[in-house]
Amino acid sequence: QFVKRTAAISNPAEWEAKRKDSLQMNGAIAEANEVYAKADDPFLKDKWAFQRCKLAFYNNRHGDCIRWYDEYFSGNSSSAVTNLALSYKAGSLFRTGNLKEAAYAYSKAFTLSDRNKKMAYTGFLWASDFCNQDLIGSYTAQCKTIEEKATMMAMFGMHGTDYRLPILEAVYSLQPSSPLLSLLATPEIHKLEEQYFTPQLSAEKGGKQLYVSYTFRDDSTATQSRAAGLAQVKKTALFFEKLAQDKAVKQQGLYAAGAAYLRFMAKDYTGARAILANAAAGNEKIKTQLQLVTLLVAANEDKIITKEREAQLLPSFQWLVQKAREDREYEIFCRNFFSQVLAQRYEQQGDTARAALAYGLSDLIFLVKRRSNDYNYSSPTAIWYARDEMSTESLLQLYTLMTGPKTATEKF
Repeated sequence: QFVKRTAAISNPAEWEAKRKDSLQMNGAIAEANEVYAKADDPFLKDKWAFQRCKLAFYNNRHGDCIRWYDEYFSGNSSSAVTNLALSYKAGSLFRTGNLKEAAYAYSKAFTLSDRNKKMAYTGFLWASDFCNQDLIGSYTAQCKTIEEKATMMAMFGMHGTDYRLPILEAVYSLQPSSPLLSLLATPEIHKLEEQYFTPQLSAEKGGKQLYVSYTFRDDSTATQSRAAGLAQVKKTALFFEKLAQDKAVKQQGLYAAGAAYLRFMAKDYTGARAILANAAAGNEKIKTQLQLVTLLVAANEDKIITKEREAQLLPSFQWLVQKAREDREYEIFCRNFFSQVLAQRYEQQGDTARAALAYGLSDLIFLVKRRSNDYNYSSPTAIWYARDEMSTESLLQLYTLMTGPKTATEKF
């Protein structure tokens, strides 16, 4: 009843809501303090201790919020409301200009609740000048345990588009079993995809611009950027291979899949195969990732995709299309594989008829629906390709393929 009665004054519905009556809020704080002092039940005492911290924060009594948290919650981390109370303490530290201390409090709150991680991380961003890398040393100096330091290091690595491999290496050296390692690893792959691999594919023969880009570079700058990107790909792959072999690391298969994918990006297909051969699948999602990387390698490792190679790839084509039909999470991969990888390979070997069919696969109706919501995506459809880029001879070859397919792959 108290929470419902005070919700309107302690938790305004809108960010710019009209300021509530501070005297009314002080009355509610006094009431919470009075009942807190009398409460014998530890469960209820937790809740009243939390309510006075929360109300004090919203009434700008930040000193009281900090003091009351320290008086009750510092040694009571098992309470269900500890992380929320700690968030209000962190917010009070932030409001009073104690940014370093606020970031430390937010980093501790981050580990206490899965439900409120986003809220705690948003506060951490504000308190750390949006993960200013120059602050890492002074901010992590507050940490009292190795686990706390690993967590704060990881939080500094979660924001921004710059590569954060040194932070991954630091977190691993501090706490190899850190659950945040995987949260840092996958964005590193995404950055390398966006900043190195996608531009690299677009620059190759048959390459199409995958996404609308407003970045313009001269040829010399682009060459330097590709060289630096390739070096980053190789460094990251080596580190992921190290993680994949360390039994202290959680989800070793994830790093094996990541390392194999990075080797594929670097066109080191032999290295990718070696990693895939020794990878521990782990859960079903990691097993699927390993299959996807295996497909990418198989479609690229030969100079020419022969009919024999097509026959070997066919079961994977069928599996991928079915996977995309059943699970939207794999639709974009399916679309990109046929339009940006397979079609491009066929164009590079001068087989525009098969390239058109690959584009046609990326136009499957369930993939087109997904594409309609992706306004930045600019890949050509099969009909555009046929109209704009195919010669009469190629169109006749395509007609022959479509009206009289001979192999199982052509029929597919």
